[in-house]
Amino acid sequence: MSQYCPIKFRKKLKGEPPLKQVAMSITVIGTVFTKKGQVGDFDWQIKTGYDHALFLFNEDESRIKWKKAGAGNAVIRKYNKYAIQKPRSTGILTGTKDGGYSALTDTVIHKIDECMEEIKRIVKEYGYTTIYYSAKTPNGILGTSIFQVHPDVLEYITTSLHNLSGAASRPHTP
Repeated sequence: MSQYCPIKFRKKLKGEPPLKQVAMSITVIGTVFTKKGQVGDFDWQIKTGYDHALFLFNEDESRIKWKKAGAGNAVIRKYNKYAIQKPRSTGILTGTKDGGYSALTDTVIHKIDECMEEIKRIVKEYGYTTIYYSAKTPNGILGTSIFQVHPDVLEYITTSLHNLSGAASRPHTP
């Protein structure tokens, strides 16, 4: 799916067809962290440019509104909307403070879908063209290192992320 930005430059003239919407292609990239100072090190990527990109980190429900850096890929929490005016990162829920989600329930789906809506809102508002997430393999399933998350939850998140993309990124296939 593509994101759409309505064109609102001038008033519609009488008899003129409705204003068109312009597709904005979003590229979704799953990267593997291998070492600091390389692609996959989101803190380094944010500090060295990548101004066109929004970076995702795995988050638990109790910390979703925190603004200080966390462990693992949550080190980039310090760049979220609660910490800075133009967010460069946002969290995707993968569990609670007690651990990763153990099943893909209706409640978990709803929470993940809310995260996806937030991602879309941030992308649209700030004009990001690329979304980076941590993956187990390049463009593969969402990677987790701190929490053990049920495979169905990881698949749902990964598929939802790739459904945000335009033609530049292919959806994950198991």
